[in-house]
Amino acid sequence: MSSLGNVICGKSIARKITSAIGREIRHINAERPFTPTLAVLQVGDDPASSRFIKVKTEAALACGIAIKQIKFPVGAQAATVIQQIKALNEDDSVHGILFQLPPDFDHSVPVEAILEAIHPAKDVDGLTPLQAYRLHNGDFMKIMKKTRRDGFGDDPASSVPMYLPCAPAACLHLLRQVGLDLDTNLRCLVIGYGHLVGSPLTSLLLHATKMTVTVCREFTQCLQDEVARADVIVAAAGVPGLVRGEWIRPGAIVLDCGVNITPQGNTGSGSSFLFCFEPSSLSLSQCWRNVGRTANFKLLRINTASFRHAVIPF
Repeated sequence: MSSLGNVICGKSIARKITSAIGREIRHINAERPFTPTLAVLQVGDDPASSRFIKVKTEAALACGIAIKQIKFPVGAQAATVIQQIKALNEDDSVHGILFQLPPDFDHSVPVEAILEAIHPAKDVDGLTPLQAYRLHNGDFMKIMKKTRRDGFGDDPASSVPMYLPCAPAACLHLLRQVGLDLDTNLRCLVIGYGHLVGSPLTSLLLHATKMTVTVCREFTQCLQDEVARADVIVAAAGVPGLVRGEWIRPGAIVLDCGVNITPQGNTGSGSSFLFCFEPSSLSLSQCWRNVGRTANFKLLRINTASFRHAVIPF
């Protein structure tokens, strides 16, 4: 058996999502010939961000989604970025807006103000205050259970649809793919509480499952003990090698979201990635890597929902 154990790659899941997106777009275009378009805003030339945008672009083209990339220099002012976002809000040819995080400003900028400028109906990354509020207070899950939609829903009390952050949505999707009964009292450990994964994922798991959810951070003193107790472990701390393989109990489900790109930056090689989990002693666990690939297609799936909402309301 491989030293990585049962490492489950997200590529096959991503292919299924790609096919579903393509079918939906073709179905819509049969009635209304529009091209779903995602605007991606990037500040600076951070290599990791540039690589992630390239991957998103390739995924979008595979689905029939157009990408409108807008780049700003590192010295750009927040007001300039916000002005561009407001213009995109009013542009009917753009159905989703993504502000690539983290931005590479050469000065301090209130990122929250930039995110808040995105109209919630085009917030396909689910990071605006309205979408975050809906997720954290449980409103989103109430709507999603009624509509049976995965990652998005129509709020009867509002004209603004609901969108889940794509990385947490991908994690939940992958857990379902392994046949895990999320309505049992399993122990789930989320390592990291960042804005993109850890925080929204914790809220999603608390509202969407009956698992007991524990959150640890990079410097949690009892991290090894918490890992050893967990049935499900999601690493999103962004610290390479934070969790040692021998800490993980046999049979645990592992989702490694904490990907860092080496200076070489070639994502075609596994050696270019530094994961939160050390590979040793994972032979008795199921480990999901390429979570980001599934997250990208979840993002595009939600962008397609935004496109559909714009031309054919839910």
